[in-house]
Amino acid sequence: MREILLVILSAAVVNNAVIVKSEGLYQYFGMSAERRSAAWAACIVAAVTMLSVAAAWPVCHYVLLPRGLNYLNILVFGFIIAFFVQLFELVVKAAAPGAAMLLGSHLPLIAADCGILGVMSGVLAESRGFRLAMMSALGASLGFALAIFLLTGVREKLEFSDIPESFKGIPASLIAAAIIGLAFIGFTGIIEGLLYI
Repeated sequence: MREILLVILSAAVVNNAVIVKSEGLYQYFGMSAERRSAAWAACIVAAVTMLSVAAAWPVCHYVLLPRGLNYLNILVFGFIIAFFVQLFELVVKAAAPGAAMLLGSHLPLIAADCGILGVMSGVLAESRGFRLAMMSALGASLGFALAIFLLTGVREKLEFSDIPESFKGIPASLIAAAIIGLAFIGFTGIIEGLLYI
């Protein structure tokens, strides 16, 4: 149980794909303008990440690696991600048309989100068992949700703040994201300290 918790915390905070590794920044900045779109993005990215890792793990460990075809990982992972994004796009359009309009062009672009691809590559390269791979994917999904909600809150505060005109919009968001990143890096020592308790 302790190992699972540490894997989730490590993936969510210390090795956060968005903040620490700078992967998936398009969704991070594009979908953090308002809370509703951030919530939908967090849910869809989490579901696509979890399902993609679940589908890619057996393909990677039982098909590609035994045959020495690990150079095809990125291509296979891309197809798996695109499949689940298209599936979710159809489901969201059918079940929640308002959400589909809210997400707009951002929904299909999740397929090109390098954050999901980076999480899949990192999780599957560590050659952990299926259970720990899924826990790492869950942690990465929670980390994305945490990061996007933090930036959404900061961006909402920045809208009503008195900041210089040249810093309004994306420049202020980039500075805020950098400060959030520094805070996340500060958690590294805490998580490492938990490993040795």
